[in-house]
Amino acid sequence: MTNYNGDLTLNQWKAYFTITASQPGDYTVSCTGSSSDTFGVGGDLHMSEFVGAFLAGLGGLALMSVGVLTLVLTAVLRRRRARH
Repeated sequence: MTNYNGDLTLNQWKAYFTITASQPGDYTVSCTGSSSDTFGVGGDLHMSEFVGAFLAGLGGLALMSVGVLTLVLTAVLRRRRARH
């Protein structure tokens, strides 16, 4: 176990340590602290995964914006045609 080299906070979780196993297998990780402390164990987050998730979110937001714009334009055009 080594100290995490960097500054990573994700969903209010902060990375403090890195554990690297010398051989593949099942391992048990235990943490000690006060009763109010919360610990979590997660996989390594690569920058490409973070950027990919961010871009996917932006893509979804763009698609949603196009959908809303299409609905509004369709409603406006139908209303104009109904008047004539």
